[in-house]
Amino acid sequence: MLIATFGPITDWVGKTITREGGVFYLEDFGPISAADVLSYDREGQVSWADEGLKESMLQLADASADAVSMATHRWAAGERDATLVTRNGGETWTRNDVGPLTLMGVAFSDTNHGWAVGPPGRIFTTTDGGATWSRQRSKPRGWVNAVAFCDRHNGWAVGEGGTISATTNGGIHWTPQASGTEADLSGVAFSDASHGWAVGKAGTILATTDGGANWSDQSLESGGWLFAVACSDAAHAWAVRSNEGDATIIATTDGGATWSEQYRLTQDNELLGITFSDANHGWAVGDHLPSVLITDDGSPWTMHSSQSGIILATTDGGATWSSQFSWSTDWFHAVAAVGPTHAWAVGRNGAIRATTDGGDTWNAQISGCTESLYGVAFCDASHGWAVGAEGALLATSDGGATWTASSTWVFAQAFCGQEYGWAVGDFGVMIGTTDGGDTWSAQSARPAPAAPPATAGN
Repeated sequence: MLIATFGPITDWVGKTITREGGVFYLEDFGPISAADVLSYDREGQVSWADEGLKESMLQLADASADAVSMATHRWAAGERDATLVTRNGGETWTRNDVGPLTLMGVAFSDTNHGWAVGPPGRIFTTTDGGATWSRQRSKPRGWVNAVAFCDRHNGWAVGEGGTISATTNGGIHWTPQASGTEADLSGVAFSDASHGWAVGKAGTILATTDGGANWSDQSLESGGWLFAVACSDAAHAWAVRSNEGDATIIATTDGGATWSEQYRLTQDNELLGITFSDANHGWAVGDHLPSVLITDDGSPWTMHSSQSGIILATTDGGATWSSQFSWSTDWFHAVAAVGPTHAWAVGRNGAIRATTDGGDTWNAQISGCTESLYGVAFCDASHGWAVGAEGALLATSDGGATWTASSTWVFAQAFCGQEYGWAVGDFGVMIGTTDGGDTWSAQSARPAPAAPPATAGN
């Protein structure tokens, strides 16, 4: 539908503004808002196709402004899970209550590009090292527990009911993959764009050699819950398994054709995270559960220990594992490592511990939060990120000497077609994309104005 045409006083003479599917389009520019059209009218640049359209525009502009104002107010008040979403350029906004935000996993391909995931199917991405995060419009299927990227483009997310989703364009589009299982999946790791593993409930281990086009079953008959998996190459992988108080580390050296137990903890222990920086150097983390001693008549007698953290390490690919840290009040969920000397463990109540000497010493770092942290990633010895409960998302650029919370979350976004989109968020941020979300940049509230009137001053 034709809305207006630029008049002869500008270099845009003859270009049109149309409305299609509830979205306004400026010829040779792209989607614009009702407020933009009114701005051009105030500047005397356009002629209306019908004078009655101007009143409709005023109503649309007022409604959009009110919706954005309400969204900004709710955000400033701290209601970060009450978002407003528009799919028609801002004509109408709807509330999207997504429940308490919990982030379970995080992955970075380099110092700029990263992804954070959580249930139910939420995925956020950053292209500036975590300074700003935006929610991706395409998302993995189902309840998401973990994410892995082997480079900037190729990534996988796994979760509830055996769901696996993959992307080959940095998360712009996520495609479901057939896992062949309905078991919940809690961990995923890839050594390259072809070779990877996913692990989860009931001893589930899945492997792929073609990027997930096909997944083969390598599950353990002994069951248990495998919480995390790590790999150093296409042949070597490790996973942590907990089963009725026993915690084990299992490994393969032949791409998963065979898995063998490397280490076992008994009597109320859990191992929840594992990482390897190369084929030799790795760490596994978890916790000692409270243990109650029982008397001869079956009644409880005394508490053996309070819940406390575990860090295990190996320098020979898991042939031997040694305890580096235990019996503290920290309880660890995840671990990340860079090289044979630098590693970080994160866990309950915002706990972060770090080593720069291969684990001889683990020093506490101040996270600045009290929420439990469930995921951690580092791409070098300086740049790292941690995620957790209540939307906790932390970043460091100095190896953890200081951690800061993400300052900007984008909480509402709109797309037109496959390419054009906008998102608004904390502190009035507005970003836009013209390539379907591959890249985002700061935008003003309206496109650049048309050329000055050709007859100005006459």
